[in-house]
Amino acid sequence: MFTRTEAFAPFTAELRLLNSDILLEHAQQVAALAVAIVQEETQSDALSEKTYLAGLLHDVGVFALFERYPQYYARILELAVERKSPFWQEEFSVIETTHALVGAYLLGLWGLDDEIVRTVAHHHQPSRSDDTEFTMLTAVHVADALCRDGCTGLLRQQSWLDDVYLERLGLTHRVPVWEAICENATCIEALP
Repeated sequence: MFTRTEAFAPFTAELRLLNSDILLEHAQQVAALAVAIVQEETQSDALSEKTYLAGLLHDVGVFALFERYPQYYARILELAVERKSPFWQEEFSVIETTHALVGAYLLGLWGLDDEIVRTVAHHHQPSRSDDTEFTMLTAVHVADALCRDGCTGLLRQQSWLDDVYLERLGLTHRVPVWEAICENATCIEALP
């Protein structure tokens, strides 16, 4: 039986900045927070179960891209920190794709539920989806953004929340409720 560290060692051997334990802990925290948000909004156990899986898998593409492009990941991380920009934007600028798109592609190949695949694909840019109401994507996006923001957008110059998306759904008034849920959780930032 492998430990988490041993199982993901091939992905982190060349780059110490990519810490698989932190990525896995972040995934668990996003999954748990997303479920809490789903429960607050819908009280649906079925949606909560699928949301938990989507939250766990939302950054799976990081591992795949790191395996394929380890030589670029140091530069991607440097650019994200230097420019104070989202990691996924720097991925796109350097390798012309993102971990969200690659992760969704892999999950689709593996036969996962289409809604989970769509959630992973759009978790950083949900406004690119055709959502018109609260969905699993909403919960995972908000959970990931709040974990990165330290539970409040006030800690960063620019929040990770997609305001265009939340406005389209008519949910901007719910952000303080979700921030309060997040404050009762322990979130860490896995990537810049």
